[in-house]
Amino acid sequence: MTIRVQHIPESISSQAEPQPADLGQGSARVHAGPIRYGQDAGHAEPVQAGVARHQVSFDGTSGGSILATRQKHGPHETVELIPGDPSSRTLLRVAVREGLLKETAPGIYADALTSTGQQRTLETVQAEQQQAAHEQRQALEEQQVADSAGIFNPQEDAAWQADMESIPEHAFRSTMAGVVNAVTLGTDFSGAVDALVRDAAMEPAQATEVVENAYWAQEQIVARALAKVGISEDMKEAAYTDFQQNPGKLQNALHYLLHGRDVSHLQQMGRDWLDRTQRQAASKGPERPTASPASGLEGTLQAAGFETSTSPQGVLLIKTGPSGKWVPAADVLRA
Repeated sequence: MTIRVQHIPESISSQAEPQPADLGQGSARVHAGPIRYGQDAGHAEPVQAGVARHQVSFDGTSGGSILATRQKHGPHETVELIPGDPSSRTLLRVAVREGLLKETAPGIYADALTSTGQQRTLETVQAEQQQAAHEQRQALEEQQVADSAGIFNPQEDAAWQADMESIPEHAFRSTMAGVVNAVTLGTDFSGAVDALVRDAAMEPAQATEVVENAYWAQEQIVARALAKVGISEDMKEAAYTDFQQNPGKLQNALHYLLHGRDVSHLQQMGRDWLDRTQRQAASKGPERPTASPASGLEGTLQAAGFETSTSPQGVLLIKTGPSGKWVPAADVLRA
């Protein structure tokens, strides 16, 4: 290998700009500060270049048009839900779904307006949703009051409170849980009685009486609640049997009834049962009348094991042979 050493004349090397003394000692070689250029055309001051900080903007104007922020990104179009806030940019279809934009024609959109002609904003939509939720809750509460009208009896409530007054709260809750469990599963009330004896130090006979009174008091409320949706006394037993096929739902309904005095869940179960029962009855069609026992020749033939019928002309027929052909009974007898 040949090493060439080039000597620079002293006249040239003396004019060279001196290098930093520590360049080879690990100093940073990347200039991190701004680079200054000299006087540039059209600029009165030197121009700085390097790392520039930019605030992202999609031309949205605070309080302005949502549609004006519309941009296309490949196959998608986006808008700012809050004009002037780039972080609110989302797909255009989201703005349509939220009621901030409306499609007036395929691919043609416009800002949605309120009833007063103002542009709908995210705050407008949220206020409308809160108002709708409030009205829905209010309507539900009014419906619950209407559903409960005439179901709870003040005199029965007073008697109920008198019976339960001497029972500690934890004993009352465990007893009622036992009653609900018995009703849900269709079992006896021994579990509820045992809970009352254990938690309230009550004699078994007295505990049995309290539990039975508690059950019958709630039974009257349940009967009145179901009667309001069309389940009469003679239908109640069939409805209860159906309710017990869904113990979780029945237990939840009874919980609302006992602890919240809310009969809506139980009544909904009643409505569902009535609806199913009516649909099943409709699918079966009208019941065919039961034929009275045949007499005379027809009765004799039926007793002998023959299947009989009558033709439109009133001729007595017998089904014969493997093919099940109907023939006049007189022809068979003559043969």
